[in-house]
Formats: sequence, structure tokens, C-alpha cells
Amino acid sequence: MSQVLHGNIAKYILKQSGVLLLGVLMMASFMLIDVYFISQLGSHALTAISYATPVMTLLVSMLLGIGAGMVVVVANAAGRNKIKKLHSLIVSCFSFALGFGLLMWGVLSLGSRALFVQLGARKDVLSELMAYFDILVPGLFFLCLLVAVTSLARALGNHKLLTYTMLVLVAINAVLDPLLIFGYAGFPKLGIAGAAWATTLAIFVSMWIPVPYLWKELKQNTSISWASVNAFRWRPIVVMAFPIALTNVMVPLGNTLFVKLLSHFGNAAVSAYGAGSRIDMLVILSFTSLTSVMAPFIGQNLGALKHERAQKGLQYGISYAFALGVVAAFVISFFREDISAIFATDAATFKALNNYLSIVPWGYAVNGFVMISLTVLNVYLRPWWATALGLCHLFLFYLPFAYGAVLLDSYDGILAAYPLSHLLAAVISYLLISKVSEVKMVEVEVSR
Repeated sequence: MSQVLHGNIAKYILKQSGVLLLGVLMMASFMLIDVYFISQLGSHALTAISYATPVMTLLVSMLLGIGAGMVVVVANAAGRNKIKKLHSLIVSCFSFALGFGLLMWGVLSLGSRALFVQLGARKDVLSELMAYFDILVPGLFFLCLLVAVTSLARALGNHKLLTYTMLVLVAINAVLDPLLIFGYAGFPKLGIAGAAWATTLAIFVSMWIPVPYLWKELKQNTSISWASVNAFRWRPIVVMAFPIALTNVMVPLGNTLFVKLLSHFGNAAVSAYGAGSRIDMLVILSFTSLTSVMAPFIGQNLGALKHERAQKGLQYGISYAFALGVVAAFVISFFREDISAIFATDAATFKALNNYLSIVPWGYAVNGFVMISLTVLNVYLRPWWATALGLCHLFLFYLPFAYGAVLLDSYDGILAAYPLSHLLAAVISYLLISKVSEVKMVEVEVSR
């Protein structure tokens, strides 16, 4: 708390976001490892997972939103030392994760093929896509449980467990990918289905890591009668998780619709998006670590009536995000041919990915500004302003620009929708941030 309210602002934000970045980079490496090995199977396999990527991203974003809601309600009960309520919420989080996971499993099992057909997957890649996704569906159920147990551990103050769990997850996946995809060391050669098995098994094993810690926490207070514990106290979880999950799914929802439009340009364009979007994720996850630090920093300083310090932290955060985005754009653009050669297995995909990496990265800096703006609006208790900003970017700028490019039959045009739409959203973000800052400054002055 003292470092948040006192001391060097720039040093604090850089140091804390750097620590968080280590964890999120492990998540990014998980996705890149999969893409690398699957790309060795050919362009059809890479195209197949490219159709699955936005759907998976949407589901993962939803689960992370639910996890964030669990963190809030459980941490609040733990901070107030309400043991009975804490136990009820922990058990309720487990039951909610089980129920939601089973519901998701059923819906995906019945409707995933029809969904991918609607997204533009053609017969030549649909069979490979379903061979991959049918195995991954149970993995998504286990992921629901994984998010629950790691979120509960963080809510109770154990942040290291998340890092250890992700490390085990990435290591198992990296080892199993080549063994199950290519059939090395006597393992069955499963092709693209092997990648799904590797992911599912890695999630299943790693989700048990936080369980002993949580069980120990539950057993600490023996005075609580388990008969009195409400195992279905779902309302506070849903109330808190819903708006967060809604905001989280907006970006992957836009990406899912974007892939539908992108399929107009053929499999090579979709394959290039599958590889390029994972490279984008490295930069976006850096922004995510930065916003994760800025939210409590600004919130605590506003609570302490240190408005100027909160504003200065916001300015540092925006500067870091902008600088990171510009540097990343220069580096990726300069090495775009080398990067394309790593992931592309044919000339058409190489050309499409090369074009992708020469246009899309120039939207990173303004995207970072928009992400910070969404976080700040929530901290300033303007969540619906943040929702409106996200909807405006998606449905007024990004998708209409992309659709216009399809009508003009311009592949470069649909790629340009990313930087142009984020630039316009950044302008609106600036106006909203300026407005809410002025209002909060008046509130602070009056409270004094």
C-alpha cells in the first residue's frame, strides 16, 4: 500500500507490470508453441485452428471474466474475516464452475460444427477443424475448473500458485505437442488432434496444483459445520462476473466476426490471421499487465484523495503503452519476412502474413491507449462508459471498415481496419477520460 500511495510512480508501474508480464508471456508462449507445431502439418491444419482461435479466445475471455468476479467476492469475504460466508463462496465457486463448464461442454458438443460453418469454414478444412475441436471441448471444461481454482487462490492471497500452474501447463503442452502430433518416441501419430490432446491433458494435470492449498484453507476453521454451508450461493458471483465477462468477450467477439469477413479472401488469409493474431497477443498481453497494475494504483490513490498522483500514474501508463506499441510495430514490421517464414508453409500464406505484419502492428500503440482507457473508466466507476466505448469501436468502426474492404475486395483494406478503428476509438477514449477526470477532480475538491 505504501508503494502505491508514496514513492516513485514510474518505477512502481514499470516494476510491477514487468513482474506480471512474466506470467502473461507464459500464456502467450502456450499459444505460439501450438501454432508452430501445427503449422508443420501444412496450411490446411493452420487454417483449421485459425477458425477455432477466435471462438476459443471468446470462451477463455468469458471464463477469465467469471474468474475475476470470483476474486472480488471471495477476497471481500476474506478481508472482512467472515469465515462462514467465505467457505460458502469458495464451495459455491466450485459448484458454479462445474455447472457452467458442463453447460459449455454440452452447447459446444452440439453446436460447434454449425458455428464453424457459419464462420466460413469450408469442407476441405472442416474435417480437420472438428478433429481438433472435438478433443478440445473437454479441455475447455477443465479450463473452467482451472480458472476457478487459480482465481480462488489469488483471492486468498496466494499469487505464486498461478505462476507455478501456468509453468506446468506450458511445460506439459510443449512436451506433448511433438510427441502426439508427429508420433515421436513411440507415441501415436495423431496429427492436429494430437495438439488438442496435448492441450487437454496439460490443462487437466495443472488444474490440480492449487487444490491442496484450497483444501487446507477450507479445513483451517473446524468450527464451521459443513451442513450449514450454502454450496449454491451463485448470485454474488453472477452479479460481479457478468459485467466483467461482458466487457472481456467484446474483443474476441469482434475477432470472430472479423474471421467470417476475412474468409472472403481464402484460406491463406485466414491462416495468416491465425499466426499474426498470436504475434499480436504478445503485445496485447504486455498492455494487459500494465492495465492490471494501473487499476489498483489509480483506484487506491483516488480513495486516498491523491488525485494528482492518480493522474500522473495515468500519464505514465499511457506513455509506456504508446512507446511499447510504437517499438513493437517497428520491430515486427522490420522482421516481418523472417517471422512469416517461420509460420508460413506455402507462398500464398507467406505473402498474406507478410502483408498482415506490415499493416496491423501500426495499430498497437492506439490499441494500448484504448485498453488503458477502458480500465480507467471502470476504476472511475463509469463501467457503462467503458462498455459503450467497446461497442462503439467494434460496431461503428472495426467491423464496418472490414465489411467495406470486403465489398471493395481489398485484403490490405481489411487489415487496415485494425489501426484505423483503434485510432478513432482512441480519440473517443481521450474525450471520455478528460470528461471523467474533470468530474472526479470536482468531487475531490468538494470532499475536501
